Amino acid sequence: MKDFSMYRYFRGETENPFEQLQKDECNLSENEAKRLQNCKMFWFYESVFETIFNRETNSYWRNNFNVYVQETCKRILHGTDKEKPTESNKATVFDIWLNDYLFVDKLDIEYGGDNWYKKEYYKNSL
Repeated sequence: MKDFSMYRYFRGETENPFEQLQKDECNLSENEAKRLQNCKMFWFYESVFETIFNRETNSYWRNNFNVYVQETCKRILHGTDKEKPTESNKATVFDIWLNDYLFVDKLDIEYGGDNWYKKEYYKNSL
């Protein structure tokens, strides 16, 4: 059984549970609807990381991100981790991916602003 405790939203489901919640909850306040929409989006990004983590080799982690992330990954993914990161490194790689790629290179550039998505991710809890 895989451990998904490092994630805030994703628990290994194949379908996003927040999609169905949103369909079922017609009488949500504006704030509740926005929170649910954020949960749906954050579940998606965590599920994407899980897929990438299970599929990609160390060269992907070392070569496909900004220089800071590349350097950090090089320090972590060495020695016995010649082909793929190990489960013991998963939480660390996720933290780097989340905070130094997703919230900086992906969402901040796509949507701009003051890293609003990062604040929302850590503010929202289930």
